Amino acid sequence: MGKSQISGTCSMKKVLIIEPSAQLCQKIIDILHVSGFETLTADNETTGLALAQEYTPDLIIYSHETQKIKPQELEEILQSDLDTATIPLICIISESMYTFKMLEKTFDPERYLINPFRPEELMLKVNQHLPINTSYRHLAVATSPVITNVNIPAHYYDSITGLPNHILLHQVLIEDVQTTPSEFLVGVLVIDLDRFRTINDALGHDNGDLLLKAISQRLINCVGSNERVFHLGEDKFAVLLPDLIQEQDAAKVANDIIHEIKQTIPFQNHELHITASIGISLYPTDTTEIKKLLRCAETAMYQAKEQGRNTLEFYSSFIRSKAYDRLNLESGLYRALKQEEFKLYYQPKVDLEQNRVVGMEALIRWHHKDFGWVSPTQFIPLAEETDLILTIGEWVLQEACRQNKLWMDQGYPELCVTVNVSGQQFKRMDIVKLVNHVLDQTQLPPECLQLELTESVLMKNISNTVVKLGDLKKRGVSIAVDDFGTGYSSLAYLKRFRLDTLKIDQSFVRDIDNDSDDAAIVSAIINMAHSLGMTVVAEGVETRKQLDFLRSHHCDQIQGYYFAKPLPPEEFTKLLDRDFDNSLKSKEEPAEAVVSESLSMPSDD
Repeated sequence: MGKSQISGTCSMKKVLIIEPSAQLCQKIIDILHVSGFETLTADNETTGLALAQEYTPDLIIYSHETQKIKPQELEEILQSDLDTATIPLICIISESMYTFKMLEKTFDPERYLINPFRPEELMLKVNQHLPINTSYRHLAVATSPVITNVNIPAHYYDSITGLPNHILLHQVLIEDVQTTPSEFLVGVLVIDLDRFRTINDALGHDNGDLLLKAISQRLINCVGSNERVFHLGEDKFAVLLPDLIQEQDAAKVANDIIHEIKQTIPFQNHELHITASIGISLYPTDTTEIKKLLRCAETAMYQAKEQGRNTLEFYSSFIRSKAYDRLNLESGLYRALKQEEFKLYYQPKVDLEQNRVVGMEALIRWHHKDFGWVSPTQFIPLAEETDLILTIGEWVLQEACRQNKLWMDQGYPELCVTVNVSGQQFKRMDIVKLVNHVLDQTQLPPECLQLELTESVLMKNISNTVVKLGDLKKRGVSIAVDDFGTGYSSLAYLKRFRLDTLKIDQSFVRDIDNDSDDAAIVSAIINMAHSLGMTVVAEGVETRKQLDFLRSHHCDQIQGYYFAKPLPPEEFTKLLDRDFDNSLKSKEEPAEAVVSESLSMPSDD
């Protein structure tokens, strides 16, 4: 049997940790001990199962990276024993494996904890399965400085101010919520010092640290306890207020803090004037989820800054409504892939010399069950914040290649499908490996795939970009730069990256028929790109005059509503079946008939 260890007393709630990594195991032990749990540890699943059967723990935390027994088998063994069948389980899992698990029909997010994780995230999971026994309060509360009676590791305190840090903040908040009577409120104040960075840069960081200590003392004076004030890092602090009768009680403390901080601070022959913006959230008024309480207070703090600084803001109903929609969208994103809510639409690209469709851009669309069609400008930035853009981007590439190969198999001419690649994908994923895998899997010819990147993405880590683009081009995949003219617009990078296609941003195309500057810019871009051997695509073409200008200046391809909106696969198939040769030459109005009138949704152009 492997190593095992038991720590705590018999009266505490027991948590069994099955984790081969000694470092990660110790991290979990530290967090649980602060919250009053007894821990049993095992570095392998065989030892872990033996401990589970001998001690019957209240909760089991185990690693997905098991060595001898698969996680599913481990769970089956525990469930087959009457003594261990009802023990709740938390599985520690890597982000990549979590993303893979999300696609399973039986996926339950409550069972998993993504590693790396913050202490508060672990405790939230633990509390979902096993509420802390409030008889063992190993954290500070306002009326009882128990914190001094427990040997809490130094990394739970801020090294500059000596105040508890964000780790203990979440632990104390959990205690407050669990011990505050239901008729009272728990207040969370997030305090941000206005323009502190300017003062810090002027005085120097060492003096800035001394100033933070002075501010910390003023906060303690207002609150009356150093166990209620937390330093979250840089110029941000938090205060926890349990047992509030009404929200005005929190406002009074916040106003005292604002008044105290803005008093002149004598500092090395200077008189410093500092103000603070404070956001306030209340439990359970604003949310009953502990993790969201701090986020609500931070949101309110940013609202206070927008109101002019040196003030306080509650997490008002307006903010709450806006944040609620965002949270709904965020949770909906996790569900969208699993429930196939995402769809790809295709906007055709027309060759002006051949007068026919030669390719299309794949554009993602999302129909939310509550919000209806959600604009990509709303959910793509959110996906990038939550890292779901990696999973979504992989799905888009796979689906676009699959659909293009299907059209080829059905006898349509070879078309080149363009897929947008986000900065996160290009930076964090092995994009070359992914593209090779998808092409091999779908059997799509490499010349029928084009990857589209923005200028800003290309200009980050240029040496690495050159290598990746070179490998992709060796495979036969073409590269396009999107929205040219709105970013760096550097001739040097166009030459160095050896790009295939340059897309003129629609902001220049929009007024080329009546704005001489835009017309000159578009003409210059076309000539420059051709001199470098690049194909030019004009985006956002909506009128005949725009088309005539682009044709007369030898633009290669157009894309926009004048020819067709982004279309679902079945509508795009109908477009391919039609003869657009004569209609492209003669029509005077956009071809709205191409798109079903029943469609009403946001678009990219």
